[in-house]
Formats: sequence, structure tokens, C-alpha cells
Amino acid sequence: MWKNQYGDTAFPQVRMVCLMELTSHLLMGSVFDSCRSSEMVLAEDLIDSTPDNSLTLFDRGFYSLGLLNQWHHGGKNRHWMQPMRKGTQYEVVRSLGRQGKRSEYPHFTHRPYGFSSG
Repeated sequence: MWKNQYGDTAFPQVRMVCLMELTSHLLMGSVFDSCRSSEMVLAEDLIDSTPDNSLTLFDRGFYSLGLLNQWHHGGKNRHWMQPMRKGTQYEVVRSLGRQGKRSEYPHFTHRPYGFSSG
């Protein structure tokens, strides 16, 4: 018998994190583990599957400066984008239209660029 946050369940549960190519929806990599595992820890296993010269879109829940820094420095010309959380400290480098902003996070040693959509 397996358990989740609601109690016993007859079905096993796993946590899965995927790396998907947006135009074809082809899965380029995936990682599975127990539902007790953190998605951010699982995402670290996908860093090597990420191609160089790429832009990775992250969910809001993947806000981890350590993960984003590893992602950025895990290859050549790797960038990432994610919605900003309220209260995030950043410096706007350039405005990209009505809601988009190119920003820098002051917490990074090498100051990679992050992007915001609002």
C-alpha cells in the first residue's frame, strides 16, 4: 500500500520532471522518482540533457538560484525564462514591450540574465 498526503492509496505515485522541445513537443529528457522527491532536485539531472544555445522555460515553482545558476553554466549560451514571483529582487536591464523585462539577479556571481513576463 502506498501513501500520499491524504492517506493510503492503492496506486503508486511518482514525481516526473521533463525537458520538452516546444515546437515538436518531443521529450528530450525526463527524470522519475518518488513523489517525496523535490522537482528542483530532479531537474538538476536534466542539466546535461539541455542543448547548448537554448532557452529553457521554467514554471514559477522552479525558483531556485542554485538550479538556475547551474542551468546557465552547464553549457554554452544557455538561457532560461520564468515568471517572476512577488517580492523577487532584480534589476531591470531593458524593457521588452508592455510587460516583458530583461533583468539581472544580483545574487548570481556571474550575473546571468533572467527574463520576466510581468
